[in-house]
Order: sequence, then structure tokens, then C-alpha cells
Amino acid sequence: MQKLEVYEDERSFAVEGISGKISKSLKEGVSYPFFLLENTKEHPVQLNRLQVLANLFNASQNSNSSLTPVSVYYKDGEKVLKLGKLGSRQVKAFLRLFSDNSIVGMFDKDTELRGEYLYVLSE
Repeated sequence: MQKLEVYEDERSFAVEGISGKISKSLKEGVSYPFFLLENTKEHPVQLNRLQVLANLFNASQNSNSSLTPVSVYYKDGEKVLKLGKLGSRQVKAFLRLFSDNSIVGMFDKDTELRGEYLYVLSE
């Protein structure tokens, strides 16, 4: 499993009477379980599918599932972004939607899920 990089951005500013330093960094660790959707040259992620994914996130907010929601992260090059959380009922739709892309799942810190084992997180 690849280590997820943390994005850090530090800036300085000076306005008349005010000066200082701005530091913006991601302090949040990953939340388990999660899917990592990778955008690669061999398997690029299509923009229209990401728009459909936004609808899945909205639908998962109304879900009454007792299972833990699955976080979805998007990796493009070295940048990793958290997109949202899916309910267990939306997992199968997510996996079908991005079946042509590279997806890695993590159940917990030590358990990686690939292939058919990704469906373990569905209801």
C-alpha cells in the first residue's frame, strides 16, 4: 500500500498595517474503511463519472444503514483528496461506475482489499 502524502501550503502576506504568515495543511488522517480511486494514464477517471459520484454521496446521506460509511479518496499524481463518504448500499454502484479504473480498498490499517474483496464493504 502506498503512503498517502499530506498537502502543505505556506504563504506570507503583507498588507498595510498587517503582516503575517498563513499555514494551511491537512491534519486529518485517513478514516477507515476507505476506497482510493487512482487517476492514471492507463485508467483515467472521467469527469462525468465524478459528477455521478457526487449524486451517490448525496444519496448516501439519506441512507439508514447501520454499517460504517466508506470514505472515498481520489489520487491524481501525488495529490490525494477526500471526496466524501458512501453508505454501504452505494458501494456496489460505486464499484460498477469505476470498474475501468484503479481502485484499492482498505478495511483497516492492515487489511488491503482488491478485486472481489472490495465488495466486502457493501450491504
